[in-house]
Amino acid sequence: MNSKKKLDLIAKLGIAAGLGLGAFGGVEVLKSHRDFKKLNPDEVAKIITGKKEASKSQIKALINTMDIKTPVHIARSVNDVKKKLMNAGGYSEEDADFMSTDPEIKDIFDNKTNAMYLLQNPDIKEMKAHILVVPEKASLPVIAHELGHAKDVEDAGGASKWQDKYSKKIHEHATGIFTRKPYTRTTRKREEAAWKAIPGDVDKAKAEKALLKTYDIGEMEMSGIKKLLLGTLLSGGGLYALKSKGWR
Repeated sequence: MNSKKKLDLIAKLGIAAGLGLGAFGGVEVLKSHRDFKKLNPDEVAKIITGKKEASKSQIKALINTMDIKTPVHIARSVNDVKKKLMNAGGYSEEDADFMSTDPEIKDIFDNKTNAMYLLQNPDIKEMKAHILVVPEKASLPVIAHELGHAKDVEDAGGASKWQDKYSKKIHEHATGIFTRKPYTRTTRKREEAAWKAIPGDVDKAKAEKALLKTYDIGEMEMSGIKKLLLGTLLSGGGLYALKSKGWR
């Protein structure tokens, strides 16, 4: 086979592979949207919303039971998040301002349901603080889950080591398009570790199942989008090659 025919074949294989990969990605995106509707976002919100604000004594009891040694700072508003990031977390004012304006944090206070763990500045080697974003109606299991992240950070040996533990390796950003293993090793494992750290007397079953499912669905959607983009790139590149070189 001469070089022109080889290039022609490669271009056509690229188009075929791109179309197939794109179709597979599209199916994943549609399935993730279907599964999210079946999960019922309103029902998830009910599960993770407490009937009243968790008391300081309840949170303190959890911290003691979970043997969390580093001070835990609770942020109750967007402005409070910024202050805690600066004063306790060791971030610059610019970084704290950027982090505190994350749409997810705004959503937490708008909907008053979920909570979030914020890592202290990983450049500071000594563990000095844990920061929890907690709206007024976050349920105790959800708060306990965020404290589970704090416990996992301490067990890992600090903020920087914890970050490295769950970071994707360079090659995993590419292989993650085709396999769930990088997601399972990083995001899923991180979330499972936080739930596992919760004391047995906290009724966590419903919240754990629902919130882990949201991560799985989100991963499926992102995987599908990546396949769609890569498929478009492959098929588009093949078409461009055929047209620009006049191949048939």
